[in-house]
Amino acid sequence: MDENKSVQAMRQGRRLIVFDDVDVTTQVEHEVGGEKVASACIVRAANRKTTRQIHEEIRASQREKVTVENPYDALPRWALAAERLPSFVRRMILRRILANPFLIRTLGGTVNLTAVGMVARGGGWAITIAETPLSIAVGGIEPEVRVVDGQFCAREMLSITLGFDHDVIDGAPAARFAARLKALVESAHGLEALDPAPVSSSEISP
Repeated sequence: MDENKSVQAMRQGRRLIVFDDVDVTTQVEHEVGGEKVASACIVRAANRKTTRQIHEEIRASQREKVTVENPYDALPRWALAAERLPSFVRRMILRRILANPFLIRTLGGTVNLTAVGMVARGGGWAITIAETPLSIAVGGIEPEVRVVDGQFCAREMLSITLGFDHDVIDGAPAARFAARLKALVESAHGLEALDPAPVSSSEISP
């Protein structure tokens, strides 16, 4: 996305707003009173951070204290209060939000990322619905037979679904973006930053 920011562009009337920072929204789970509670974690300016920094930020979000009644501590107070308003008022507010790219970015980032493969076994794709111009659903990993160097062999295949806003990006640029993302995933780009941190002698048990 940092290479091709047009995939996260948003329309405001006749204008096209293109953001420099890539703000990624994903869901994290918390254990609250024996229940699994999901809340939104927005990684701001992810394109300016290493994989290790993003990892630590998500882990920190998972450690935040939330409640079943209020799992969205990151949302502004006015957004939390809106759920108590009449439905027609909420619809008016939602229309205003969806017409304002800057509010969408504040509340939901510029790309929505979900990883259904964390809780589902096997491969498969997902259809995502989000207000952001790009949504990514990471599915499961499943072994499949592929031809490599003229030989049949088993390879682990990761399912990824990309959803684009075709009001701002055409099919060909979207396809090139998908091909570039595929190449980066296959080369494990960025994962070198996740090498285990060195352990100090004081952390080693006798």
